[in-house]
Amino acid sequence: MKKTIILSILILSILTSCKSLKNDLHVYTKKEWVTAYKNYIVVQTLRKTGIDLNKDNSGTIQFEILGASSKTLKEIDSLSNKYSQAILSSSSYFEGKPIVSMILNIYTSKELDIIANNSYTKERK
Repeated sequence: MKKTIILSILILSILTSCKSLKNDLHVYTKKEWVTAYKNYIVVQTLRKTGIDLNKDNSGTIQFEILGASSKTLKEIDSLSNKYSQAILSSSSYFEGKPIVSMILNIYTSKELDIIANNSYTKERK
């Protein structure tokens, strides 16, 4: 009998903690999530252009906010590959390496706004 009670309490506590973890994923507003998505794109793109971010935890913070699925993370990886290649292959890159300026243009683009909002909608389905 005691084993059944202990097992029941253990299962109940596990289910409660799983439920609270799931609820924590929905704490952030759409605006915060979309901003984190765009920020994470920037961090990943910076990494892929060779900028040393070893002492910067920005990527970790954005990842935590996103609580993203593997599909979203693959999407972010693909986009950061695309953007870093565009920067590295740009003729202006070789004339002075304006990496941050180019990334800011990407960050503020309508294209990335649309992609981030669509990804948020897909993530919440």
